[in-house]
Amino acid sequence: MMDDDKIEIIDLEDNKIDNNIDKKEVKGGTVSTGKTKKRHLKKGLIQNVFCIVSFLFIVGCCVFYGNRLIKYYKIYNPKTSSGEAIELISNAILKNTEIVFEGSGLYRTNGLYVYKGDATNNYIKYANMMWRILRTNVDGSLEIILDDSINALAWDVKTKNYVDSDIHKYLNDVILSKLDKNYLSKTSICIDKMESIDKFSCDNKNNDSYVKLLAANDFLNSVADGKTFVSENDDLIWLETSSESKVWHTNGSNISSSEGTSIYLVKPVVTIKNSTPLLNGTGTIDDPYIIEEDNKEIKFGSYLTIGDDTWIVYDVNGSTLKLVYSTLYNNGLKTYRFDSNTNKYNTENDNSLAKLLNTTFYDSLSYKDMLLDMDVYTGGYVESYKDTFSEKTTAKVGLLNITDVKFNSEISGYYLSNSFADNKVCFYRDDLVSSKPGLSRPYRPTISIKMPKAKSGSGTAEDPFVIEV
Repeated sequence: MMDDDKIEIIDLEDNKIDNNIDKKEVKGGTVSTGKTKKRHLKKGLIQNVFCIVSFLFIVGCCVFYGNRLIKYYKIYNPKTSSGEAIELISNAILKNTEIVFEGSGLYRTNGLYVYKGDATNNYIKYANMMWRILRTNVDGSLEIILDDSINALAWDVKTKNYVDSDIHKYLNDVILSKLDKNYLSKTSICIDKMESIDKFSCDNKNNDSYVKLLAANDFLNSVADGKTFVSENDDLIWLETSSESKVWHTNGSNISSSEGTSIYLVKPVVTIKNSTPLLNGTGTIDDPYIIEEDNKEIKFGSYLTIGDDTWIVYDVNGSTLKLVYSTLYNNGLKTYRFDSNTNKYNTENDNSLAKLLNTTFYDSLSYKDMLLDMDVYTGGYVESYKDTFSEKTTAKVGLLNITDVKFNSEISGYYLSNSFADNKVCFYRDDLVSSKPGLSRPYRPTISIKMPKAKSGSGTAEDPFVIEV
């Protein structure tokens, strides 16, 4: 006889629990029904889906963060194509440079490593130009300043806010176009006003630009024993720092302030990424730190010898090069008036420099067939560097304009193609001044050619690329 406490319902046909029987409470137990089984199956399905999704999420995280780990490991542990380890430049500097506590050299200050005084081991070559390392930042990036000035411009004729200034726009328009941004991080600009030297603060910063001027406090931090590698003698170099009414600039190893309409020297400052490897060099002027591969190609800043003349590439636009004479023509012994009547560069005017360059000078070149027509910008310098693009003429031979990079500040005293008010012409020396157009002065021609092939040379001033005529 069946035990009253145990009831088992069996489908006699297929030995399965009858799903059509409702769940019933009985003495001592419960009868399982089909509805209960469905709930168990549904619950199990949700758990399986959750497990699968969790597994895929974990795998995805491992792949994502694993790739990032590999990426940054490669960045901060670079190797050559042969597998040899390359040291990051910031690490190499700190490892190979002695920290000093007085005099010229590398100091440790508030977590930064700052070069001061007449430092001689902070040269770095970048964008085919020589720079000086100002400091190594906490994150390992380098702040560097161009060793030589590249222009002389007004800071701004209206605003005293650096980020809105004409000179800041010039740096991030004209100069940035000459640089390889792959090596750069955006740099920090202090936008606080400084009314006096002993009241500097930097509570507000702008981090949206790649190129800037040096800040007043950074310049003062570069001075030791009355010396600084940033400026020489009585150099007047614009700084990014301003007061409510004037703008600060260097004055030898000190700083002064002037109206923003003044025209002083320009030295760009950029920040090199902390992931930049050192390829070679020891930081001296004869053996600077090298961070870019030398592919032996003609580029911005390269020296070219064509025929008997040596030129410098001051602009590259696709396959077209603009070249400026590497020195004053005939070492400055040859002089000529800009024009006898006007301050406009015009090849049609007799007794003008424009006419001379596009006839006598042009005809003297054994490679004149290489020369392309070029735009010579003749607009006046009124309020902005952009004003100089307002007018232009076409010629085979021209002159540098205000916006063009001026290589080698030791080459001084030559006409530019732009005009000033009162029938004056722009004359470039260690600053920018106005000149009467009728005065006989040195000149520095410019030309444009298609990208040539060099048959020898390395593109330096000492070993120019030699171009076959």
